Amino acid sequence: MYPEDFDPGDDDHVAPLLPPEDRVWRHPSEMAAERRAAADAQRAPTAGRRRLTGVGATALGVLGGGLLLAGLALTLGSVSGGGEQTITGEGDLLPVSRSFSVPDTSWTDELQAAVDASTPIVTVTGPDGTTVGAGLVFSHGHILTSLSLVQSGTVEVTAGRFTRTGLLIGTDPLNDLAVLAVDDVYEVADLGLGDNVRLGQYAIVHDVAAETLRVDGRVLSLARSVDFADTRLHGLLAYSSPEGAPIPGAAVFDAEGRVIGVTVAATTGDDALGLAVPIESAVRVGTSLVDYGTPDHPWLGIQGADADQDRLDGLPVDGGVVVLHAFTDGPAARAGLLPGDIVTEVANTPVRTMSDLVMTIRYTGPDAPVVVRYLRNGIERTTEVTLGHRSESPVAAD
Repeated sequence: MYPEDFDPGDDDHVAPLLPPEDRVWRHPSEMAAERRAAADAQRAPTAGRRRLTGVGATALGVLGGGLLLAGLALTLGSVSGGGEQTITGEGDLLPVSRSFSVPDTSWTDELQAAVDASTPIVTVTGPDGTTVGAGLVFSHGHILTSLSLVQSGTVEVTAGRFTRTGLLIGTDPLNDLAVLAVDDVYEVADLGLGDNVRLGQYAIVHDVAAETLRVDGRVLSLARSVDFADTRLHGLLAYSSPEGAPIPGAAVFDAEGRVIGVTVAATTGDDALGLAVPIESAVRVGTSLVDYGTPDHPWLGIQGADADQDRLDGLPVDGGVVVLHAFTDGPAARAGLLPGDIVTEVANTPVRTMSDLVMTIRYTGPDAPVVVRYLRNGIERTTEVTLGHRSESPVAAD
C-alpha cells in the first residue's frame, strides 16, 4: 500500500492513496484522465516560470496529521453577514503531513494576470451591511458564485478596472451555487474540465479581497458531504486552508492555474477547511441556470437512506442504500424497484452510501438509462432505469 521509503512520521510525505483501479469507489473526475491528457497536449508550453509566493508558503501546519471522522460537528462562519451555523460532515479526510513546501510551478505573470481578470470581487450590500466574496467567470458575461453570498442585497462585481452590477439569474440550493449576469467585459477562466483531481494535490485559492494567493492548501477529500443551510451538499472537494477560512465563492486552482472548484462553505479555526463544488459539477449547474434559469438535476424517484448494519448482516456487501419509498410512476418504480430493496451499484459504480448514489446520478444526467444492481431478500438483481428530471419530483427526493 505504501512505497518502501514512506515514513508516517516524516513531514515531507503525504499519505498516498491507492490508485483508482484498486479502490472500490472512484470519483467521476478520476475517470477523465484521457481528456486531461488531450487538453495538455494542446496547451502551449509556458515560459518565465516563477515560484508561487504568499503568506507562509512553506512549513505550514495542516490538521496536525490527524484524521477527521464522519459525523464531526464543525463551526461555519456565516457567509451572509452575522451569526454562525453548525454543519456536520461525512467522508473521511486524507491525513496530511504537518509541513510541506510549495514546489516551482508553471504559474507565470501572464497567468496571474488572467486569474485576476477572471475571478472578480463580489460585493453584496443588503439590510445587514456589506459582505465581500468572490466569483468565477465561467462563460462570457456569466459569473458563478455562492448562493449564500448573493441571495439578498445589491451585487457589484469588480475585476481590474471594471466594476459592474451583477444580476442574479438563477440559483441551485442543492449545490449552494448562483449565477450572476454581467456585462461581457471580464475574461473567462481556464476551467480544469476533465482534470484528474487527486487527493493531496495543491489547492490554490485566489483571495481577491486580500489580493493574494493562498498557496498552502491541499485537497483532502473528493467526496465530502455536509449539512449546510437546511440543505445536504454532496460530493464536495474539501481542502485545507491554514491561513484561515476562504471567502465564499473563491475559485480553487491547481498548480497550473486551472480552476478545480468553487468554494461554497468553509470551517473556521486553526484547521480551517474550504468546501468547494467540483468545477465540472459547477459548470454543469451554471450552464443549466444560464440556459433555463433552473438547474436540471436527474431524478431516480426514490427516498432512501444508508443501509445500517442490521440490514447488511448476512449479505455479501458492506454498504448500500435502502429504498424507503419509490414514487408511483417514478423512474425507479417503473423499473420495478420496491421499498426494502438495497441498491449496491448504479451505472457500474459501487454505491455504499446515499452520497455515493446522489453523486453518481448527478454525473450521469437526466434521461440517461442506467443499470441498477440491488438486493431483494438477499438475492442480487439488476434492472435498467431511465433517469427523470428532479423537477418531476413531488417532494425533495433522489
